[in-house]
Amino acid sequence: ILQIINAFNNSKYFISQASVILIQVDNWLSASRRYSRALKQLILIGDKLPNECKEDFEQLRVSCLLNLAACQGKLEQFEFAAQNCTKVRGS
Repeated sequence: ILQIINAFNNSKYFISQASVILIQVDNWLSASRRYSRALKQLILIGDKLPNECKEDFEQLRVSCLLNLAACQGKLEQFEFAAQNCTKVRGS
């Protein structure tokens, strides 16, 4: 379980790094890669997290999807952006 929590914390790190550093300097491609990487980690560990982490997990997942969609919009990847917004609406 410690490995799962460490992976969860790594996802938080990638999200914060993308948010704070990359978007502020308009590096949307790098930011989208960080959000994508964080989202992949979240997907891999989602079912393995203890119940007390589920709410934080869902908030991070939604935040990651929306921020990834914003980056994709800036990169004119509108179909991918729409798909990620739809994933949020379905949750």
